[in-house]
Amino acid sequence: PEGMKSLGVALARQSYPIESLHLKFNHIGDYELMSLLECFRSNPALIPKTLDLTANCLGHWGLVVLSDLLRNRCCSLERLNMANTDPVPYDTVSYAVNSVKCNSTLRELNIDTCGLADEKCLDLLSSVVCDTTSIQSTYLSNHTLVKFGNCSSREISLFLAVNSNPNKSLIARHKVIYHHFAKNFRLDLFQDMQPAVLVEVLTYVYRGFACCDKNEKEQKHA
Repeated sequence: PEGMKSLGVALARQSYPIESLHLKFNHIGDYELMSLLECFRSNPALIPKTLDLTANCLGHWGLVVLSDLLRNRCCSLERLNMANTDPVPYDTVSYAVNSVKCNSTLRELNIDTCGLADEKCLDLLSSVVCDTTSIQSTYLSNHTLVKFGNCSSREISLFLAVNSNPNKSLIARHKVIYHHFAKNFRLDLFQDMQPAVLVEVLTYVYRGFACCDKNEKEQKHA
């Protein structure tokens, strides 16, 4: 922990933003990581855009604190690498993956071979980048993450590719249109809506189809 505290003090003396912090193969455990993240929490300006924690000894509490940082609206982290760290319990995995849902800056996440990339965790990530339980859930899904290690899921890879569009409102609309109307139209989504809300939703859908049609025509003529 003392080493991380010393690093935190050194970072605090920087007079300019930190672009990247590479700490791979440093035998960093939970307590060391928590000490470093405490510096980030006390001064969000110190949070780098890239944090590389490859091949360290992270466990439950380290990932919980790191996940809490990702949930913080002040977090500016764009790339996080935790490949080849120690396996962790599924509950920790769930908490870590779900922390990405409310994050609007993280673009790349690598957790390969650390116990987070099995089928259940891929299902978790799928619900994060495109939660299809309701129209609102889909609209509020993560539209920022574009890379997830060496992802083997075709569906997740598709979501990540869609997220690369800088127009996040358009991404949200396309996901809603595709999963709730074009792919599998469900009338039950409308049965409890008030008339005024129903009009707004149908207008939203119409604009979405019109936008998709316009994009297809532009691609054909490109």
